[in-house]
Amino acid sequence: LDVKDARDAFNTLVEKAKDAAGQKTASRIGTKIHTFTEDLDASQMKLSEVPALYRDSLDAYQQEMRRFGIQVLPELQERIITVPAYGVAGRMDKVVLEPDGTYTIGDVKTGANLSYNWLEIAVQLALYAHGLNTVGIWDKPSESWIPSGTPDVPKVNTDYALVMHLPV
Repeated sequence: LDVKDARDAFNTLVEKAKDAAGQKTASRIGTKIHTFTEDLDASQMKLSEVPALYRDSLDAYQQEMRRFGIQVLPELQERIITVPAYGVAGRMDKVVLEPDGTYTIGDVKTGANLSYNWLEIAVQLALYAHGLNTVGIWDKPSESWIPSGTPDVPKVNTDYALVMHLPV
């Protein structure tokens, strides 16, 4: 086949090879871990309902959150944030409440090694905090923005964020 003429066929073949090699397995597991933390944090699921393969990791997550007195605000999970000044938008994982009453951006990371990604993570979480504090969050049911500083959307700390690392 000619590479230029059969580009789509080659791309499909490459994607199938990547899937066969397990390239997307970690990503799929990471998505499951994210969903389990959301459901556990919102009391929509019990730890005993989590598949055994992931239970120890999620048990450790819950224990550490309790140990440090960190509470997730279930209504502020997986919410859309935007920073118009930079032309960016994203979906933050969660807002947490610390024991001293500070609201903070929380983010679940499932990569095996985060050591090369800290700058990228810091920028991502800083943008979430800035967007939440200046614009608020998108409310899909009402198709409107809920501004920050209201009872439903507290202002969050901008000095740091909380990264919960559950490596796949």
